Amino acid sequence: MKSLKLLFCLVTFVSITKAEHWENYTTSQRDALTIAIDKDTLWVGSYGGGVAKYLLNGTLLALYNKADGLESNYTWAVAIDKNGNKWFGGAYGVSKFDGTNWTNYFISDSGLAASVWVLAVDSLNNLWCGTDGKGVVKFDGGNWITYNTSNSNIGDNTIREIIVDGDNNVWIGGPNYGGVSKFNGVSWTTYTTANSGIKADECWAIAEDLQHNMWFGADSWGGVSMFNGSNWVTYNSSNSPLSSCCMVSAIAIDLQGNKWFGIADKVIKYDGANWITYDNNNSPFTGEPRRIRIDRFGNKWITTGGGVFKLDMADNWSLYDTANYGLGHPYINVYSIGVDLLGDKWFGTDNDGVLKFSNNQLVSYTTGNSGLGDAQVFRMAIDNQNNKWFISQYSKKVSKFDGQSWNVYTVPASGSGLRAIAIDRNNNKWVGTDAGGVSEFDGANWTNYNSSNSGLADNGVNCIAIDTLNTKWFGSYNSGLSKFDGTNWTTFDTSNSGLSQNYISDLAVDSFDNSLWIGTWGGGACSFDGTNWTVYDTSNSGIASNDIWGVAIDTAGNKWFTTYLNGVSKFDGINWTNYDVENSGIAGHQVMGVTTDRENNKWFCTFSVSVLTDNDTVRIFNSINNNEPINLEAFLKIYPNPSKGEINFQTKDNTITGVSIYNITGTLVSSFSQPQISLIDLSHIEPGVYLVQVKFGEKSVTKRWIKF
Repeated sequence: MKSLKLLFCLVTFVSITKAEHWENYTTSQRDALTIAIDKDTLWVGSYGGGVAKYLLNGTLLALYNKADGLESNYTWAVAIDKNGNKWFGGAYGVSKFDGTNWTNYFISDSGLAASVWVLAVDSLNNLWCGTDGKGVVKFDGGNWITYNTSNSNIGDNTIREIIVDGDNNVWIGGPNYGGVSKFNGVSWTTYTTANSGIKADECWAIAEDLQHNMWFGADSWGGVSMFNGSNWVTYNSSNSPLSSCCMVSAIAIDLQGNKWFGIADKVIKYDGANWITYDNNNSPFTGEPRRIRIDRFGNKWITTGGGVFKLDMADNWSLYDTANYGLGHPYINVYSIGVDLLGDKWFGTDNDGVLKFSNNQLVSYTTGNSGLGDAQVFRMAIDNQNNKWFISQYSKKVSKFDGQSWNVYTVPASGSGLRAIAIDRNNNKWVGTDAGGVSEFDGANWTNYNSSNSGLADNGVNCIAIDTLNTKWFGSYNSGLSKFDGTNWTTFDTSNSGLSQNYISDLAVDSFDNSLWIGTWGGGACSFDGTNWTVYDTSNSGIASNDIWGVAIDTAGNKWFTTYLNGVSKFDGINWTNYDVENSGIAGHQVMGVTTDRENNKWFCTFSVSVLTDNDTVRIFNSINNNEPINLEAFLKIYPNPSKGEINFQTKDNTITGVSIYNITGTLVSSFSQPQISLIDLSHIEPGVYLVQVKFGEKSVTKRWIKF
């Protein structure tokens, strides 16, 4: 079977009569982190989308991810050495690509001790790696040498910027108040506010200008400091447009000697006398600048959370940008996957409706462009007439789609949302609610079963399975498993059966022997053949985790279990095989669901979608068209980013109704529901990368935010 490799990019053109010309090229994952230029090609590292290679005219030449040999799909740094080799830094080490072969240097088998955030190559072709908390590491191709605060005079062990100046001095900066450090090949010299004229001890960006002056971008209040080797000059809110609230995240010097600064959601140009600011008030530029690079034609290339922007030397503006189609946020959280009778795949998302994948094309159905009842599609089922049924955990609406028309039904049960749906052999729909039991729908009438009027163990029904005898099985939050044969109810829990946990997260039936396979939260997996129970957990089997989110059985009878933070486990009846981001191309550790298609491919949902074929694991990236009538992302700014905890929100024509903060695993950390939010304080949470979901009524935008 051939492997399936997919990329979805959508391009539109907008003409704006202003000075200069911008273009936006979306990467495989719109969240572009870093960029390097090699003659006439660009190498762009992204958050979750691996690496993209472009011509300078924006033509996409190639995409590389973990399945191709890259150390991970999260590429924080790119550098090109004197031999033309490309180096990529990420969560698990560095990768070298010579144009044909990949060589990986992982934390576990090299001189690296932590994730690599930034890379640079000196004039002797040594590679310098800035790590996350373990100092800076020099690699000469054979030996690794580490410099940290314990064995040298560097100011910070967390490195966010490295450059090599014209005299082969290495300069490093970091966020932890260690100032700026310079290495002359023999010793380190550190400049701080205590011993020099630099105005801040945090440094996020460094550049050398044509006169060999050094420029340092600081955190909030510090602005930019220029050092000519003897004297310091500072530019901040008192003498420039550089805001006092936000850090300077990027600096570059163009061929004319102009300085370019990335700050908050804007790019600022300084020609030595005049300042020009570019933001979405006077240009198509949006997003948070991460890196600015200048090519040999004088084009400015800027990586942001919305992709890669190009600013050329012409006098008009143009924009190529997926945002003009109302793309929504770059993190499309896929909750559920279904395969219909024609083999088309359907993806239910957190707040972006439902996506259909057919003939290598994606079609998006949302509340704005279709009759879908709710923007969140938590679970789905397909009946024997190929109708698709979708439910949301935030409402009691059930949406039916026959391929042409939509019908929306409201479940007449208590509770506020729906958790599960299944279709029995008579084509009746069974819908589990969060607090109202389970409801049966025969196409005309609803019948509700709850703990008061039936033998259902719990009114919170988390999952449903129908076995080959048309018996219904209901998994609950805290009360185990209920069985209903149409007449009688039976409950199985930890007190009267071999069930390992009473929290049931998912169910699947093996059609070969009608055995039930059960995923639990905290108790691993269980199987029940009608008489005997077997428990599979981390203490007695090779299963990756005891926290199971999804269960599926493929056409070969293999059992597949998706886990909260440990990827996917496969059980063939004898052996266990585990798949995670380190040993496969799966998109993430947190895998919320799994299904199989008629070719026996396995489809996994994480923050995107991974497909496991006979030969490969492939990721479907999240650049898609959902035809929303408004682009909320263009109306929202959050700043500063990164920050120490305070976030400001600025919107146009939209009122924020709520804010939710998730960590990178998808766990809710904090939420705010008061109307018209403009400022929140997150100084109490741990440093790290977070997702900030900003709600505008039923719509939302999610942005990545870094707390340091």
